[in-house]
Amino acid sequence: DSTFPVTDPNTLSFNTAIYTCAYAITETDAERAYAVKSAVDMLVKLLRNQPLFGWANQHSFGNVFLAIARHMPPGPKRDELAESIFWECCQAGHVGVLVLQRLRIAASPKKLRELIGPAILRHTEKEFVFNSWTLPYPWRRFVLNAQTRSSLLKGTNRERTIQGGRGDTKASSESEDQETGK
Repeated sequence: DSTFPVTDPNTLSFNTAIYTCAYAITETDAERAYAVKSAVDMLVKLLRNQPLFGWANQHSFGNVFLAIARHMPPGPKRDELAESIFWECCQAGHVGVLVLQRLRIAASPKKLRELIGPAILRHTEKEFVFNSWTLPYPWRRFVLNAQTRSSLLKGTNRERTIQGGRGDTKASSESEDQETGK
C-alpha cells in the first residue's frame, strides 16, 4: 500500500530522464556510450508513444544533444547521431533557440553549417548568433516564443501560431527578448 499514486510516464518524466543521462557521471567509454544510448532510446520511446505519454518537445531533443555533446568524442559518429536527431526534431517541429544552442555543442562546426547554414549569422568559439526565422516554418512550428507564450498565459490568442520573423537571435539569456524585439 503506497502513499504515492502510480502514474504513467509523461513528457516531463522523459525529459528529466534524458537530462539525467546527459549529466550522468561516467568514467569509461562503455558508461558514456550507455548514457547516450539511454538518452536516445528514451527519446525514441517518447516519440513512438505519442500522445499516450505526451509529446516530445524542444527540451526532449535539446537534452539528447546535450548527452551527445557531453558523452561522445568529436568525430563522424557524433556528427551522424546529431544530424539524425536534428532531422527528427525538424520533422517534429521543435527547432528553436534551445535546440539550436544544444545542436551547436553536439555537432562539429562543419556539420552545423551543413544543417542550418543560412540561419547562422556569426559563429565563433565565444559567440553564436543566428536567425531562427530563416529556417523552414515546419521545423519550428511548435516552438513558442516569449510573445506567444505570454499571450497563451493570459488566455488570449489560443490558436495563434508563430509566423513571420523578427531580427536575429543570439544564443544567450537575452535570446527571447531579441526574438520579440524588446
